[in-house]
Amino acid sequence: MKNCIFVERSWCKGCGLCASFCAKGVLELDGEGKAAVAHPELCVGCGTCERLCPDLAVAVSRMEEAS
Repeated sequence: MKNCIFVERSWCKGCGLCASFCAKGVLELDGEGKAAVAHPELCVGCGTCERLCPDLAVAVSRMEEAS
């Protein structure tokens, strides 16, 4: 399974919850203080970032890889 993580930057207020609680370090705050996907290959698709985001700015999709 492949996971895809997306941040809608215009919705992000930079609270940092997503980056703080990501156990794999997928998300980081960028130079503007907004969430950014720094290491997408590390995403395990747990959805913690998506659930914790008060602005609904983070989305995680889980896709089956083609064989």
